[in-house]
Amino acid sequence: IETGTFKAYSTIHIAQAISDNGGEKCYTVDIKQRAEAEQNILLAQLSDVTTTIEADSTKWSPPKGFFADLILLDAIHKVQFIKDEIKALSGAITRDTVIVIHDTKTAKEVRDATQGFYVPSEFGFTVGRIGDLWK
Repeated sequence: IETGTFKAYSTIHIAQAISDNGGEKCYTVDIKQRAEAEQNILLAQLSDVTTTIEADSTKWSPPKGFFADLILLDAIHKVQFIKDEIKALSGAITRDTVIVIHDTKTAKEVRDATQGFYVPSEFGFTVGRIGDLWK
């Protein structure tokens, strides 16, 4: 699951990994569906494993019985918004789900909230156990 589709560049990489490894589906959620994102997914020939959802990512929930291996949160970089996204996606989260929060290098509020529970990177990704991050 990815939130914040934009031009679907991350979506394409996630969907390609799903396709290469016999996975089920990549859901990408954005408040505004963008024709360029749809076109990029089509050009990458990954429409069969990708579903684009036009919705508020704090309100959309994946289908019942779908469990995410990876969740990339890249919509609004505010702590409360991210907490609301996680709550909306909670039905798809297992103890093995990896949650990645993008842009933590530039989003000071998120970086500060995740201090001590993240792996900093050049691009500002945060990776951590959900229970540790959002107690």
